[in-house]
Amino acid sequence: MIKRLFTYFFTFFLMSCSYFQPAVMFKEKRDFQFDELTEEQKTEYVISVNDILDFEIFTKDGYRLIDVAGDARYAKEYIKKDIRYIVELDGTVKLPVIGKFKIAGLRIKEAEKKLEERYAEYYNNPFIVLNINNRRVVVFAGKQGSATVVPLVNENITLAEVLAGAGGLSEYGRAKKIKILRESGDSLKVFNLDLRNIENAHLIKTTMQANDIVYVTPQFNISIELLQELTPLLALFTSALIALQFVR
Repeated sequence: MIKRLFTYFFTFFLMSCSYFQPAVMFKEKRDFQFDELTEEQKTEYVISVNDILDFEIFTKDGYRLIDVAGDARYAKEYIKKDIRYIVELDGTVKLPVIGKFKIAGLRIKEAEKKLEERYAEYYNNPFIVLNINNRRVVVFAGKQGSATVVPLVNENITLAEVLAGAGGLSEYGRAKKIKILRESGDSLKVFNLDLRNIENAHLIKTTMQANDIVYVTPQFNISIELLQELTPLLALFTSALIALQFVR
């Protein structure tokens, strides 16, 4: 009977080995081919639905056109706070004076130029400044159950900066396997960066793009994993032995 119980226990143990690190995401097969990270893949952000825009309009002389709505009371409030505009589901944004304007699908510089042309119907030599407020990178720094959303405050934020914004690499993170998941049209590119050696130090300067996911693969802690996996099995085995003693 004990031999049979031991056989069951050993079988359960072998089965449990395949379930180590259940919280680890983005596992790849041995023959998985990562994409090659090149500077050519750096692209300017394209405005999308649900983006939140900061919009300002100036004259070419640098004066801000405060009273864009022709209302002095509105102008007073406009001085106190910035007004943000949301890109609607139809790809348009509702702006002062001109109303709805198709903006989704344009790059920031393209949108600014088209808006300047549109506002030129109402103002002499208008100058537009647009900023996207909801551009961010999600960082999993290597500690299971922990992630950080890092905003992209400019166009050239590097991997080093977003990792610093997430508190740095976790003590459980593997510098050898830092994955970057990036949208590219209708597909998803996956890059793997090995930052263990100084020869690859230049990779830490990789420019991040909006909506990138940085995933630092956590270390496999065999002592903790074994304890978590074996505890219920040991409890089951002990209970079976106790039950066997009572039967005898």
